Order: sequence, then C-alpha cells, then structure tokens
Amino acid sequence: MAHYGLLRNYRFDESVEDIRGASLYGRDDENLGKIDDVIFDHSTGTIQYLVVDTGGWLRTKKFIVPAGRLRASGKHRDDFASDLTQEQIESSPAYNEKDLDSEAKWGDYESRYRFNPHA
Repeated sequence: MAHYGLLRNYRFDESVEDIRGASLYGRDDENLGKIDDVIFDHSTGTIQYLVVDTGGWLRTKKFIVPAGRLRASGKHRDDFASDLTQEQIESSPAYNEKDLDSEAKWGDYESRYRFNPHA
C-alpha cells in the first residue's frame, strides 16, 4: 500500500474547516489557483502536500505545494499564500495523481520535485 493518500471526496463535519477550495497566492501576490486536495501521510496523518488546480494557466493544470511552504494570506481572507512563483511551478515535474498508488513512483517523483528557494 502506498504511504501517502488523498482526501478526495471526504467531507468533514461542520466543526472542522476544510481548506479545499481556498485560493493560493504566490510570491508576488499572483493567483496560483485553488486548493483541490490534500496529500497526507497514512501513518502519521500529517499533511505533506497540497494539490492546487491552476484553473488553466499551467499546461498540466495541477501542481503540488509542500505543506511547509503554505501560510495564511495576509491580503486575502480565508485564502493562503506561498513564497513560490509561477516560474518555479512551471519548472517542476508534472503532477500525476496515479503516482501516489506506488511508493516507487511517488519516491521517484519526490526526488525530482524540489523548488529552488532562491529562484
């Protein structure tokens, strides 16, 4: 079994805030897209990545953001911000949800997926 999983269609009860659907803004306050899903570690329950749907500005349509690169937006209520740029996202390997089904495929993806913090 793969180590990571997605929330997919899981619905929380009303007492828990769901971040899916919130917008994500980049380094220069550019709208990068909407949070589509969450990738979490099955063994610990911790969020590892967020899946973001670009809404069309990126050819592959979806990309991931490490959970540690996310913070509440100071400019946009109920949304989030990251220090990433569109250029960094465009240069990252294409996200394929099916890679999560195989620890080997996901491990290969993670080894190729690294954002340059100084770009």
